[in-house]
Amino acid sequence: VANAPDDHHITSLITLARPAADYEFFILLTERIENSTDNERVRLEHTRALVLETIQKLDAAAEERTKAAAGLLQTLLLEEDLSAAVKIHLAEIDETVLMLLQHSIDAARTEKDDDRTDRLEQLRTAIMQALHESAPPEIRLVNDLLALENDADAEKMIKRRVPELT
Repeated sequence: VANAPDDHHITSLITLARPAADYEFFILLTERIENSTDNERVRLEHTRALVLETIQKLDAAAEERTKAAAGLLQTLLLEEDLSAAVKIHLAEIDETVLMLLQHSIDAARTEKDDDRTDRLEQLRTAIMQALHESAPPEIRLVNDLLALENDADAEKMIKRRVPELT
């Protein structure tokens, strides 16, 4: 990051590698600033400020995505028909929702809340089914093959589904 040619490269690098911009990163950058010449110091201080600003924006956006995901999970869990609710909200379901759902399942298991665990697992099943159904035919075929237990079953399925192969 310190050697990036311009601000755009710095923000791109931080956006792609946010976890790397941790406490140790800032210690090393600060040491480099302290041991630099005046001209380099100004550039490195600007880099540090830009990195901090970018991190704050990324973290705020992640927090907003997490809040939205939590709200969506609550909305879905309140619905009687999980499958129908998931289909309505399928476009809103992303990695953040799935990660938060798994975290919620793990927490419910840890707390030995069997009713909540069951409901969350039902939701996960409904989501996975909806994602499977909405996937392109080629992806569904690959997923079906991956779900099989052995190569012989996979060969039989491939022979049976030859028309679907592209």
